[in-house]
Amino acid sequence: MRRFELLEPNSVEEACRLLSKHGQGARVLAGGTALVKLMKKRLIHPSYLVNIKGIKELHFIREDKDALKIGALTPLREIETSPFVRDRFRVVTEMVHTIGSVQIRNVGTLTGNLCFADPASDPAPLLIALEAQLKIVGPGGARVLSLENFFTDFYETTLSADEIVEEIQIPFLPKGSGVTYLKHTMRVAFDLAIVGVAVRLDLNLKDGVCKDSRIVLGGVASTPVHTKKAEGILKGKVIDDSRIAEAARAASLEVDPIHDVRASSEYRREMTEVFVERGLKQALERAKGG
Repeated sequence: MRRFELLEPNSVEEACRLLSKHGQGARVLAGGTALVKLMKKRLIHPSYLVNIKGIKELHFIREDKDALKIGALTPLREIETSPFVRDRFRVVTEMVHTIGSVQIRNVGTLTGNLCFADPASDPAPLLIALEAQLKIVGPGGARVLSLENFFTDFYETTLSADEIVEEIQIPFLPKGSGVTYLKHTMRVAFDLAIVGVAVRLDLNLKDGVCKDSRIVLGGVASTPVHTKKAEGILKGKVIDDSRIAEAARAASLEVDPIHDVRASSEYRREMTEVFVERGLKQALERAKGG
């Protein structure tokens, strides 16, 4: 690891000023689980680390009038074990449980995971399906951005060099919603996903008609893929096995899967269809159960 200077701001505003001053030579240090690994392997060489761990106001889980808000410094393990998150967003608890080991989740943060923008990571597809937003702060003030518009390419986002993600905002689900996240790995659950599938179904509980649906794929492209054509097969319809199979097939054809050392594009396409079908059935069961 090359030498660097550690900067320790006391506020978000000070952190943004430091990032603005040092530009591309600076990186934000929060959990550090990905950043430190890349530095040790000498894949990146920041001259400055802006350590935001001391900014207490970035560490929280709280309920707003219409959303769950998670601060940038809240560890994954705290999200996983939060009774409030488990009661209102069980699927988030389930997803976080699949990320790394307990030791990693004690240190790593959900915001850091999103900012690292690994296309095979678990949180992004699920949070996009949940219509999450990010509150981003920079020298010019704050802005709120849909997570779906945050990712631009492999390990790249719209975040400017002098900006920090302050919090994640997840809207509360309407009655009749069912959400699930499934991933396919070669070894164990906390491996990176070869294919990750997040499914959300919003049903009219009186007649069983699907009011809205969201199917988001991870691990198959440079950014999460929102399969809107497949969703259109479900919206306004009563969902049965044949319609689920049709939507799953459509989702697999809506993406041009990547090919890498972990899986071929053909294998990813096949597994996309399998896991979308499983996800839709599970989300449907959860929606009907309230």
